[in-house]
Amino acid sequence: MKNRKVKNKIPKKVNGITTITLGDVVKSDETVRKWMKIFAAQFRNLYKLPEFSEEGVKALEALILKLRDLHFASDVSPFTLQFTQMAISYFGECLIKETGGEWVRYNDTDQDDLIAIKKPGDKYLFPASKTTKFINNGMAESIFLMYYFSKHSELSFEDLEWDENGECLINIPEGEVRITKFPVLQ
Repeated sequence: MKNRKVKNKIPKKVNGITTITLGDVVKSDETVRKWMKIFAAQFRNLYKLPEFSEEGVKALEALILKLRDLHFASDVSPFTLQFTQMAISYFGECLIKETGGEWVRYNDTDQDDLIAIKKPGDKYLFPASKTTKFINNGMAESIFLMYYFSKHSELSFEDLEWDENGECLINIPEGEVRITKFPVLQ
């Protein structure tokens, strides 16, 4: 077997903390799936969250909102980085259980490799992006709404009727929810 050189990526510095993402070091879809399942199970056990389900997404959203002001508001810390990675994996496993698909490396961009969920029909979900936006922006970037739209594939975010403020009122089983196209940055 011929030795293959692996190009090492230089870790990034975020607020003085050296970080490296799973996409930087994992080079196969199989390994991505393995690690995301491990992270999700550890996170679920650590925070005593429900099985990977709709109730799990609601519990994750509540947990993030509870911890958001305490831990995530100031600067990036090792806790925030680890929590975020594990929350992404838990949210992704909830999406996979409900909508199908599997974890993959997605490198159709000029950015670093991204980790996504590839659904049947070559459709992709990006739970990392949504979870990070939710941690940063709160309910303006609800992860439950992404889950709900993914579960009910007959609904399309783009097909909603938006008012002049970029807002829309939708009815879901839990009641009416006002959503916005333009997240409120805090």
